[in-house]
Amino acid sequence: MRLKFLTIILIFIGVLQSPILIVTKYNFFSSDPKRNSITKNTDLHSSPSNPQKIYIQNLSDRSYLDIFYQATKKFQQKHLTSLKDLVITESKESKYRGLASRDSIFLNTYGLKDTEFYAVTIHELCHTVDLGGIQEKHKFIPSTFKDGEIAIYKSDPSYNFYSISWTNNTNKKNGVSAPDFVSVYAGTDPFEDLAESCSMYILNNRQFKKLSNRNSRLKQKYLWLKKYVFDGHEFGSDYKTGYLWDITKMDYNLKDVLTDIPVFNKI
Repeated sequence: MRLKFLTIILIFIGVLQSPILIVTKYNFFSSDPKRNSITKNTDLHSSPSNPQKIYIQNLSDRSYLDIFYQATKKFQQKHLTSLKDLVITESKESKYRGLASRDSIFLNTYGLKDTEFYAVTIHELCHTVDLGGIQEKHKFIPSTFKDGEIAIYKSDPSYNFYSISWTNNTNKKNGVSAPDFVSVYAGTDPFEDLAESCSMYILNNRQFKKLSNRNSRLKQKYLWLKKYVFDGHEFGSDYKTGYLWDITKMDYNLKDVLTDIPVFNKI
């Protein structure tokens, strides 16, 4: 879920009432294969420089942090430089599984299996890449889209994605219908449209590509993601699913997805 900056910070403040562990960017952790202990990550070059601060609250299994970093490997690291703060909590009280803005991500592990947590993480990273990583070259002509009160300009590549199905933040173009979106949730606003499409590109790429060959709007969305987010890389994920409420609920093999690393992130 995408929220504007001030809203997401207020939610963070509300969540972080109990003691927390603050981990700086120089203090990364990863779990061992058995997920029963945490070891210091000695190869910091394999981790992104951002987020700069990580807030961990009530988290009994810190290997979720390792899952987060595994998810970042799907993206070009230059698109994650705007990410400053990450909150990972295990909160029964919070109604959110994930929230994101251009520089902050909130993740709640409560009740989530690894597959769903990974998919939620991917979805929220897609928001941050969209809002903070892919930026306009100049700010001459504002569009009809806004990130909260922040204008999105026509020179922003994301404008071209939003315009495939939307006229502004709330209204779809004439003739747009459910098959023009990868999920029900994608049809709620242009930002969720991009995040859900981005998630499907990673988690179910070949099915997305098959659908795009039968739908011109999905074709445009697929090609936009391939060009602007993934630098031409196409993932090998392929799972037969129906039309879902949102992509984070799909069944897939996490191990197979984790091993599919884009060329731009291979050492």
